[in-house]
Amino acid sequence: MKKSLSGIIILFSIILMTSLSVNAQANGDQSTHATSNGNKTTFDNIAYDLSTSDKTLEAKDKITLNEPESEQETEQKEQKSEQEEQNVAQASEQKEPQKETEEKEEDQNIVQASSKSEPEGIELTVEATAYTAYCEGCSGITYTGVDLRANPDAKVIAVDPNVIPLGSKVWVEGYGTFTAADIGGAIKGNRIDVFVPGEAEAFKFGRQSLKVKILE
Repeated sequence: MKKSLSGIIILFSIILMTSLSVNAQANGDQSTHATSNGNKTTFDNIAYDLSTSDKTLEAKDKITLNEPESEQETEQKEQKSEQEEQNVAQASEQKEPQKETEEKEEDQNIVQASSKSEPEGIELTVEATAYTAYCEGCSGITYTGVDLRANPDAKVIAVDPNVIPLGSKVWVEGYGTFTAADIGGAIKGNRIDVFVPGEAEAFKFGRQSLKVKILE
């Protein structure tokens, strides 16, 4: 009887232990599965966060890169505009000296041309002055009858007829060819008086020693 009771107790103990072991294993599997699902959810959340972060950074990078490009373009346009204004100003400044230089060269060329085209004739060195048609005591009409007031551009000189015959064509150094068509009380010997349209020109002409040539 005691042996039977002992055997029953042992059998019951084995069954109980087996049952506990099975429950423990089942609980362990559920726990592992739950942990696995939890880990999967955690990993998915991390991946989503990383993806969202990358997109946000990428968007920020685009904005950051675009802003300097816009500022750079604006700066380049301003620099280009300033350069164009400077070029226009420089071109304007360069034109004025160039124009003055060209005018001076033209004047020099005229004088040089007059000198180079020196004609053949009887050469004299004379003291030259200038007069106008409105000088004190002047009638405006030359000794040979030329109305200087009606012909302000006439190329006329007053001479001493004993040196340069009236009606002669006379080349005057630096001034061109004139007609000996007048005389004057102070014009004696190697002296000539060159007709000019205005008083200012007469003062500018002053008194000069010039070479002349009697052409005809």
